[in-house]
Amino acid sequence: MIDDANHGEERTEVSEPKIEENPDKKDTCTKCELIKWLIGIIGLGLFGNLISCEHNKSLLDLQRMDTDSKLITAITTKFDTKPAFQLSYLVWIKPFVTTDVLRDGIAHSIDSLSKIAVQTISSVAKADIDSSAKKVQNSLSKTQLEFFAAQARIDNNPKKTIAPTRQMKFDDNIDDTVARNNPISGGIDAAAIKNIQNATPSISPQVVDDYKIQGTPETYWCKKGYYVIFNHTLQIGVNNLNAPLQTVYVNALTLPDNTVLTNLTTLVVGSPVTIMTNDAKYKYVIILNNIGAGGFNPFTKAAYITVATYKK
Repeated sequence: MIDDANHGEERTEVSEPKIEENPDKKDTCTKCELIKWLIGIIGLGLFGNLISCEHNKSLLDLQRMDTDSKLITAITTKFDTKPAFQLSYLVWIKPFVTTDVLRDGIAHSIDSLSKIAVQTISSVAKADIDSSAKKVQNSLSKTQLEFFAAQARIDNNPKKTIAPTRQMKFDDNIDDTVARNNPISGGIDAAAIKNIQNATPSISPQVVDDYKIQGTPETYWCKKGYYVIFNHTLQIGVNNLNAPLQTVYVNALTLPDNTVLTNLTTLVVGSPVTIMTNDAKYKYVIILNNIGAGGFNPFTKAAYITVATYKK
């Protein structure tokens, strides 16, 4: 009976409360998904464009390099074997090269060829000077030889430093008889200086950085205790020289203010030196071409110096 009674009672089921979805949250999630999708699409597009640009840039670089290579090959196919001629070609062609790799290679070649050309000019100058000095020596009398040798022993003493207080006058200490009977027109230095001046422009660029060359490079010879003036703006004096070491000890002044350039004290044969004035107005490329005889004394030791002057 109890069972019947229980069956007669109504059972009520307890159901869990229904949680309704927040529409704002749903919209937010939808927006997040949309943003993610947009970021993915845009990012993929940008990445694709980046790859495409890099690919196109690489192709362009290859095309430029190929064009530059063909240009260089066309110009250099009939290269003269002399470094000075090769150098002039490369200096001329460099502005037309657009590829960094090739331009850097040309710059390196120009630097190497410049050194070779300078050394070649120095070697030719030495041969000219030695040959001329020998001819003059053979033309002198015994008395003249003794006189010049004695004078040279004093001048050439490397232990004796003489302040360069006198401007070099190229007819100083010339014996009239020697000058009249001299077998070398213009003195021992004439042929060497002419050849140096003819060769130097080929290794002197028209523009160095922002500086433009002034006229043509000048070459003079100078004895110890004297000075020479280049392009009316630079005075170089010889304090001492050491022929075995191929070194000349100098002092340099800018003109007309007579400002001492303390960064120029030594010159070595065949090694160019570049200096700048204190006001950065001028730049000079200085080369010691040789140490040898000059004028009419075959025993003299003098410095042959070439200066290219550049102005900003």
